[in-house]
Amino acid sequence: MKLNIVPARQGAQWVKEGILTFFRQPIALTGLFLMFMAIVSLLSLLPWIGGLVGLIFVPAASLGLMAAAQEANAGKFPRPLTLLSAFRVSKQKSQQMLLLGLLYMLGFLLLLGLSALMDNGSFAKVYLVGGTLTKESVMQGDFQRAIWLALLLYIPFSSLFWHASALVHWHGIGIAKSMFFSSVACFSNWRAFVIYSMTWISVFALMAVLLGLLSSGTDDADWVGELMLPFLLVLGSMFFTSAFFSFRDSFSNDPHLGLSRAARAVHPINHCPIVAQSLLNLHSIPISDGRQLGNRQSEPLHTVPWKINLCPSVTRETLQRQYAAFTEFIVKHALPHPHPIVGKT
Repeated sequence: MKLNIVPARQGAQWVKEGILTFFRQPIALTGLFLMFMAIVSLLSLLPWIGGLVGLIFVPAASLGLMAAAQEANAGKFPRPLTLLSAFRVSKQKSQQMLLLGLLYMLGFLLLLGLSALMDNGSFAKVYLVGGTLTKESVMQGDFQRAIWLALLLYIPFSSLFWHASALVHWHGIGIAKSMFFSSVACFSNWRAFVIYSMTWISVFALMAVLLGLLSSGTDDADWVGELMLPFLLVLGSMFFTSAFFSFRDSFSNDPHLGLSRAARAVHPINHCPIVAQSLLNLHSIPISDGRQLGNRQSEPLHTVPWKINLCPSVTRETLQRQYAAFTEFIVKHALPHPHPIVGKT
């Protein structure tokens, strides 16, 4: 696994790819998001602990929606059981996902507890237990400060879990490491995530403006209000679909091929077609000391500091180090020549 640092504009690309992928399977992705909301709503009906149990399910459901986005991006039709992908791999993965959900719940309770210092718990009570929000209560300064504090605290809190469930599911990383790597990835790519957040805020604001214009242009605004739920379902589905692309571009086993088309466009390797072609041939060419590269017939490979071993018993870390050494060698020794090739055996 490798952490990729992407350009800031990649945040807008994530939103674009999420929207385009949604329209490949709009019914399936909207249906899965509706199932997610329905499950959380049903769990919240449980007395006292309903809201807490719903929070435990959030990381697993987020992973299910990302898995659905992956299938839709590959041209497949996401089935309902895709939402439960986190619990269909192994018993160990299921336990890890439940523990991750438990940590998410405890962290969220701590966040609400800190916000309660501002308004004596009014906002936390409304969020967890429910209740009626009046205009007077919302306009109170203490209540608004509690909301803003909760939002500010949620930014670093969410970074711990943004990629965590996907790292546990697809890369087999432990819970503590997955949360650590998730936060590192989010803060390393903070510029892209700022653009990502601003783009989504703009999309939701555009929806609000559109509905406002529709309601102002008619005498009966009730039907416009009924459009709010379908719009939110669609935008929510698009949002979780785009989250998959933020994970895909932030982590990859291969630092070049794991990136999206837009991210690959700014990758250094892309500026050297010789390197790109050599990397494509890497796994099919057995190379050892003493072989020769292209038209550098006077310089055998044992005179330069690199080796590559394609023995299947080597570890992934060894191959990654050899991959980096091979790339460095190509850049240093092949670039001055217009048509270097690797001699095959």
